[in-house]
Amino acid sequence: MLIFFRQLAAYKLLTCIYLMGLFVVALIYSRATIGVEFVLNMLYALAELGVVCAIGLLARCMHGKILRGMFFLIFIALSVIYIVQVYTIGITGGYLSTLALANAQTAYTTDISYVPVYIAIGIFFVIQWIEYFGASKFRPSKGLAFGVIAVGVASLTALTWGRGVPFANNMVVKVGESPVRSFVNSWRILGKDEIRYQSDEIQAMWSSFEKPLRFKSDAKRLLPRENNIIVLFTEGFSARWSSFYGGVNDNLMPNFDGLAARSIAVDNYYNHTAATFRGLRGQLLSGYQQLGGFTGESDGLGQSGVSSYKWSQDLTSLPRLLSKHGYESYFFLSQQNKLNDMLETLDFKTVYGRDLLMKHEKLATAAVGQVLSDAQLFEATLHTLERKSLGGERFFAGIYNFDTHTGLDGALKYADGENQVLNRFHTFDDRLGEFVRAFERSALFKNTTLIVTADHSTFPDTAAMKADDGVLPVFFDKIPMLVFYDGVIPKKVDADNQTTISFAPTLLHMLGHHGDEVTFFGCSLFDSCRRNRYGNIADEFYVMTPHGAETLRIDQLQSDDLRYVNMIRDNK
Repeated sequence: MLIFFRQLAAYKLLTCIYLMGLFVVALIYSRATIGVEFVLNMLYALAELGVVCAIGLLARCMHGKILRGMFFLIFIALSVIYIVQVYTIGITGGYLSTLALANAQTAYTTDISYVPVYIAIGIFFVIQWIEYFGASKFRPSKGLAFGVIAVGVASLTALTWGRGVPFANNMVVKVGESPVRSFVNSWRILGKDEIRYQSDEIQAMWSSFEKPLRFKSDAKRLLPRENNIIVLFTEGFSARWSSFYGGVNDNLMPNFDGLAARSIAVDNYYNHTAATFRGLRGQLLSGYQQLGGFTGESDGLGQSGVSSYKWSQDLTSLPRLLSKHGYESYFFLSQQNKLNDMLETLDFKTVYGRDLLMKHEKLATAAVGQVLSDAQLFEATLHTLERKSLGGERFFAGIYNFDTHTGLDGALKYADGENQVLNRFHTFDDRLGEFVRAFERSALFKNTTLIVTADHSTFPDTAAMKADDGVLPVFFDKIPMLVFYDGVIPKKVDADNQTTISFAPTLLHMLGHHGDEVTFFGCSLFDSCRRNRYGNIADEFYVMTPHGAETLRIDQLQSDDLRYVNMIRDNK
């Protein structure tokens, strides 16, 4: 028995058995359907695991400490990736997507426990210790190791080549995906998400766009000019989840639908960029964020300090413009991380993150997780703003929730409860209903306008596509915008496929504020300018149409827009 154990250890089979066991358990937890896809994915994962273990074998076979050390480090890195990906399957049903990696800095703020990952990695290193000391009398051959690698690579190619199968599809494990290769592909895409500029060139181009804010059409003062303004930027909210906007899932969001029927509702309105760092900053500046939250070089706004980006050009933010008209500006969010730092660069008087809200609102720490729940955020926000209004302040307040993030499930189940996208928006709708009812009961209702919109559309993972087969595999979709206040006359406004680049100028247009010098790229959606229909994420450009977002080549842009494109495309 001891000899057999040592032979297993010598050929890295203990590690392979352990990693494969984790993979099987994760697939079971993800409720994967047992069928052809399941079997093919098992075969694919086995082939990849064979390559990983063979690299570990080479670490034992190689002569020379440098070569052995190099192969061992590669083996360790690939194995840890494998374990992390396997855990991701278990909790989300799929591998880490590019979006998940881009939001990595906020991972600790979720209610997901990472203790199992640490334990699994710890056990892995214990196995390495056992294999090192338990197999000291056995030396496997390099020929066998290279043979396993060759067979594994051939198997991977045979299973995926020519199928056109995308990797890193997130929420389910599809044919052709595997732990390590999916991770590498997601990281490769993330690595492309880097945009570099010379600050003097940026400033010169922005100066050419600086202009007085003028409106061609009459928005007929759709908002009471003296009102406070609250804008809820719902995380990843596509309009298609609402029956009011033509959603296919009946009664998924009855509270939202009821609010929409009582509001000015903007239809055919797209996000202009993604994800959250770009979406929030882009709407509040009417521009395209040059850096995303996270890049392959670890210098995104969510990875490094934001002070170096704050003054690279003097952009006019919505809070700064509203301050000229007597508004104090605040922002409320559930988390406490680099996103808070980024928001502080946008001229808000105070950014109320988790820590500040817990301090001021005295939320019971025993009931609060690593982020505030949507219910806690909404309650704390209303209490804080009510006090400010009673104190005579007129304010503009943004809110960004957390519980509708990709990968999270909802506490309330919709229909059979099998689709987490539907569950989380069904749950959000319940929390939104409580928030709106509390808003209407509060003293704020008489002098405050509530706008409900999104930071960007829902990420098009497989769960979203299963929830609505109209979801396209691009990170652009129609999003809602509702304008609600005491005495509002309900109506629908057709945005005609314009985007959130128009948000800041549109809000000022509805308030009747004009004449300020601005660096907005977009115009009011009531003026319907051409640039309002462009979309951009990193080095990809799109144009919004009645049929969705379509890829746009740079040479298709109108000549006077090319100057701006040079500020947002990769300048290598």
